[in-house]
Amino acid sequence: MAEAEASLAVERLKLVQATQTEVTRRVKAARDPLFAGSLADADVARAQIAVDQAKQKAQALKARLAAYWNGPIDFELDPAWLEDLGSAKTELALMETPDTERLRAQQRIATAHIGLETAKSASDPTFEAGVGDFKADGAVALVIGGSIPLGARTANKGAVARSRAEAMAAATDIEVNEHIRAREIAAITPQLMSFAEEVRRIDAEVIPQSHRAVVQVREGFARGGFSYRDVIGAQDALMSLKDHRLGILKSFHLLRTRRERLAGLWVPLIPVQDAN
Repeated sequence: MAEAEASLAVERLKLVQATQTEVTRRVKAARDPLFAGSLADADVARAQIAVDQAKQKAQALKARLAAYWNGPIDFELDPAWLEDLGSAKTELALMETPDTERLRAQQRIATAHIGLETAKSASDPTFEAGVGDFKADGAVALVIGGSIPLGARTANKGAVARSRAEAMAAATDIEVNEHIRAREIAAITPQLMSFAEEVRRIDAEVIPQSHRAVVQVREGFARGGFSYRDVIGAQDALMSLKDHRLGILKSFHLLRTRRERLAGLWVPLIPVQDAN
């Protein structure tokens, strides 16, 4: 995006340089006052500063980007991606993200706790058997005893209920998370289509007319029919329109990136670590 802004700055510079050449010719022919040439020189200087700043910004952003993989900063980005608006109508399938997997893991843990707490609440009866020796008369008897726990089934009832509630809450969180993702994606898609349509109409209906106005004003200026400020006004209108178009493209791609993040398209990019 920063490189596209730098390209627009270069285009603006070329426009004011071309106008400067025409103004210089008219001043030398005494058709325009000297201050017109000074204004043209100042406009060129400002445009040159804008170009230098835009290029520095683009270079700095590339350096920050390259730092993520410790690579060189002299890499090239294909400018065609900025103009690619075809993804607006692409249907996206939701993929499992780490957030969803975390919620599912919480659900499995809570479900396992239900079985554990249920097992804790079930105490088995105990039985004992032995031989009794009565020394008084030398008699021997078989002795059998046992115990049955009372209230064992309700002793851990609270822990079981808590585990069930946690499992249900985890399941609800998963459902809500998926619903929110689908809802946000559904809201973003028409915005993308609207941005794409606006760019298409600007390209087809507005920019050609603005270009034509610049040509007409510059031709009229060369014949003495318009002033220098008329030329600059037409050129500024054209460049403002292109700045607006670039802003729409920026908004489009930021929203597209958000939609793809929500859908989990980045998940396959996560490196898989060897368990061994």
